[in-house]
Amino acid sequence: MRPLIDKYTRSLDPSTGMFVIACAILMGLGLYKLDNAALWYDEAQTVFVAKGVLNTGWPTPHDGRQLIPEANVFYNDDMLWVEHPWLQFYVVALAFKLFGVSPVSARLFFVLIGFCTVLFLYRTVLRVYGNGIARLSSVLLLLSTPYMLHLRQCRYYAILGFSTVWMLWAYLKFERGERGALPHLIAAAVLIFYSNVASFFALMAGITLWIVVKGRYAGRWRALITMYGVIFVLTSPWFFYADLMNRRDTHGSWNVLEMISQMGHYMLDI
Repeated sequence: MRPLIDKYTRSLDPSTGMFVIACAILMGLGLYKLDNAALWYDEAQTVFVAKGVLNTGWPTPHDGRQLIPEANVFYNDDMLWVEHPWLQFYVVALAFKLFGVSPVSARLFFVLIGFCTVLFLYRTVLRVYGNGIARLSSVLLLLSTPYMLHLRQCRYYAILGFSTVWMLWAYLKFERGERGALPHLIAAAVLIFYSNVASFFALMAGITLWIVVKGRYAGRWRALITMYGVIFVLTSPWFFYADLMNRRDTHGSWNVLEMISQMGHYMLDI
């Protein structure tokens, strides 16, 4: 045990120590006074549905005493929430189960997930640009005010950021032909879907376009078909249950086909 400790101690240069200390301080600030502000509208909505999970096991718009008074937009005829995927609600419900209901417990897991994103970003950038740029990227992310504000909210933002970086890391593994890349790509894509559906389609379109443009994967088409097939199987149940093809949203008429056509117009402008 002692030789192992000595080995890692010798490998720690002053710059490494400064990097670790800087990250620790910035992460500490991220945890500071999580209950300083009340839960705002979207956070309160997430917590309300999470309390429904605690009461029924399902994301319902009823916390046991009150009902969200919306005109059948946020939930379906089964009284289950379909405005957003359910992952964020179960994360908050788990936190409430472990630590009790409070603003701190509602936000805690999302902050920790945001910190994991920083570590994953370091590993991802390290593979491409080396140690110096990886450290700089991590510190800059922690110094980003918008990033810190988003990860301190009990909302899907932190999960989406983590899964996006995970997908980039997994794609680098796939591009280099490393083993185990496809399970990571599949898991990251599914996690993105159950965080935010619009981001899922945007990122999958980007990955697919890049694969087509690169044109280097002709010999691995079976693996790619398997990846897309598994992702479809794991995401389609909620997609069809929530009736995303033609369901109205809070802002009026909306469906996936209309969104795709609008994206085409934007691409032509570019």
